[in-house]
Amino acid sequence: MNQETVEQLRDEELKQGTDIMSYPLLGAADHASFCEKKLLDAGLTDTFKVEIATDRTIQLDFDIPFEQMLPKQFFDALEIFARMLDVDQYGNPLPDGTAPKTAMWRHLKSRSGRSHVIIDLSWDMPQAERIAWQAAMGSDFKREALSLAYAAMGQQSPVLLYSRKEEAALYVPILPASHTSRRSDRVL
Repeated sequence: MNQETVEQLRDEELKQGTDIMSYPLLGAADHASFCEKKLLDAGLTDTFKVEIATDRTIQLDFDIPFEQMLPKQFFDALEIFARMLDVDQYGNPLPDGTAPKTAMWRHLKSRSGRSHVIIDLSWDMPQAERIAWQAAMGSDFKREALSLAYAAMGQQSPVLLYSRKEEAALYVPILPASHTSRRSDRVL
């Protein structure tokens, strides 16, 4: 499958995505199964897979070329995100001896050559909170709005990405604020 065909499939998905009642629902209760069938029908299953978000993953979709720098909004929100790694649910510092939560992110090339970022968490995060972080970090607004809609309609696997089956990734740790300076202009 060439790049032009991949681009046509993406454009078709975006067009269908404007009608929330037809995409990806079309009578399917499981978003992932629907997307896996799309890959199968397009003959892309040897190269791509559907990566379903778990309670321990945040998935971001940026409509920028993979080779381009990730948006500043991502790094700004990531700095805020890092501050919650060493506090409890009420914002209080973790007691001495309590290990902070940990997170790592990886930058991957999407099916259409754009950027995906996946953040792996050491703790479970509620679905609505994960979708909110995805939106705050600058992920595609339509994707996040649809993820919220799919979740509200009871869709299984409302958050997912198409990813390449064979892809090496560099994992970048997200350091808790207590381990870094609090300057807002630093890069994580």
